Amino acid sequence: MLESLQPNEFTLAVVLQACALKGYEDLIEVIQCFSIKSGLILDDFLQNCLIDAYAKLGMLRAAEKLLQRLYRRDVVCWTSVISGCVCNGNAKTALTLFCSMLEDGVLPNDVTMLTILQACSEINDHKVMQWIHGLVLKGSWNEGLYPCPETMASLLQGCGNCGSLKLGEEIHGYFNQTGVSPLTMAKRDVISWNTIINCFVKNNQPVAELGLLGEIHREGSQDNVYPDFVTLLVSLEACSDLALLLQGRPDSAENIFKEMHKRDTGSWNSMIAAYGINGNGTSALKVFADLERSGTRKPNAITFTNVLSACAHTGLVEEGFKIFNSMEKHHNIRPSMEHFTCMVDLLGRAGRVEEAEMFIYKMRMQPGPDVWAALLGACVVVGNVTIAEKAAKELAITEPSSSIWRVALSNAYAAAGKWQEAAEIRAEFRRSKQFIKEGGWSSVNVEGYEFSFMAGDTKHPESAMIYGIIGTLQITYKIAL
Repeated sequence: MLESLQPNEFTLAVVLQACALKGYEDLIEVIQCFSIKSGLILDDFLQNCLIDAYAKLGMLRAAEKLLQRLYRRDVVCWTSVISGCVCNGNAKTALTLFCSMLEDGVLPNDVTMLTILQACSEINDHKVMQWIHGLVLKGSWNEGLYPCPETMASLLQGCGNCGSLKLGEEIHGYFNQTGVSPLTMAKRDVISWNTIINCFVKNNQPVAELGLLGEIHREGSQDNVYPDFVTLLVSLEACSDLALLLQGRPDSAENIFKEMHKRDTGSWNSMIAAYGINGNGTSALKVFADLERSGTRKPNAITFTNVLSACAHTGLVEEGFKIFNSMEKHHNIRPSMEHFTCMVDLLGRAGRVEEAEMFIYKMRMQPGPDVWAALLGACVVVGNVTIAEKAAKELAITEPSSSIWRVALSNAYAAAGKWQEAAEIRAEFRRSKQFIKEGGWSSVNVEGYEFSFMAGDTKHPESAMIYGIIGTLQITYKIAL
């Protein structure tokens, strides 16, 4: 073509797109040289195409260099470089460039905001998300127009991932006030409900999640909005976290399961998991057997994880081994680390820690920390200090900064009456601030209201009165003794 016709900016743009798809880095540089020599480099469209091609191939320095040389930098070229940074794992660089873009007087569009929200999710910084949250809701780049639904949905999801639940609730209120939706009008409200509900579950606040579920029934019915399949799945997870058997009864789930006209593998897996969580391993095995006999769906890796976990929680050791051995033989599924962990947990819960140790040494892959943690937990229960020390030694290599195995080993020593060894580990905690054990929380239901609290918690508005009553009870108890 060069021999007879002169390519224009559109020809070069198509070639650049092909180079980006095929990974031809050298050819992109040749095209840039040709565009400079021919004068086509002055075209804004071609400049953006060059920057986009460099960014997609991860040639970020070249993309930034070309960007800085431009006389007019618009939102398209800035977004191309920012997107390239995010796609190549440089989220912090993407945020730096985003700030430079704002300083340059260029306002972001919805594509820019979607890209930068992805970067925020990777960094997982609450303060950064708070800043982006304010920027999106103000919508100043759109001259007062509302952000696109996709941007709002991404912002809501990002707030949940960063633990910014208060910001997520503000966005949900914004949906209700403005009518802005994360998807189409037909599904907008249920999708926004589902997103924020899932955020609460991810951030270990199942009580708040169930409260939102009640709001759907109260407020959603007015707008003809009802919980869908996703809503119910997330709510069941919250019920499992709370162990509310009256709200998460597997027999009710089974009734819904039986009424389903089409059951995919996910629904079978959910039913098996429901029985396993509630300690009904026999029913979980029955559902698994029904799945195999149905012939319509095949069990996958998650299916075996659920059924093996159910066997572990109900002490069905022989049945668990039978299913584990059938994975590769009958279903052509190679056991993963998660399946091996389930088997160690199965033996450990049955008190057979010596067999669990031998099982680990016979694994076809290098045991991961979860495997050793399962063995260590079992050793604490049965009081086997020797194997506990071996498991802790392995965990010290894979997770040297973790506090979990140190606590477990200390408990194992204490259970075996080795107080000196237990005291030494406890002293290590006191000397180092690096190892911080996450506090556990409890909950109590009083007249239909759920209250969550930790040891020494003073967040409740009536905490002074509560601790006063506790003190009175303690004194009364001592007097009675």
